[in-house]
Amino acid sequence: MLAALFTTASVIIDAKGARLGANPLGYAATIAILNGAVMAALQTVRGHSVPDLLRRHWPIAMFGALASSLSYQLYVWALMQAPVAMVSALRESSMLFAIVIAAFWLGERIGGWRLIAVGLMALGAALMRL
Repeated sequence: MLAALFTTASVIIDAKGARLGANPLGYAATIAILNGAVMAALQTVRGHSVPDLLRRHWPIAMFGALASSLSYQLYVWALMQAPVAMVSALRESSMLFAIVIAAFWLGERIGGWRLIAVGLMALGAALMRL
């Protein structure tokens, strides 16, 4: 329930921020910079040297940052173009792909609760089209 509340709050904040700012690129860039600063601070608190981590893992970090930024840009732009409920439902359906990748590519065990959650997500997405 707590995860659902945080997800809902995040979607509402993103939709309001993107629409009030009328600049999806600027809004998404601001959020990306703030997210990066928070993540760097958390790594520092955990005792890691962020510059050392970036030097050692720069290819993965660059790919992750680029993929994350592009997907978030698209999401914020979509929030300005379409109904928020439809956009957020489509974004959250990425969990379905994550489950498939985890099971078939990474070989993780998918238990009953995860299958129920995936079924509920798929049902919810289908019901939104009614």
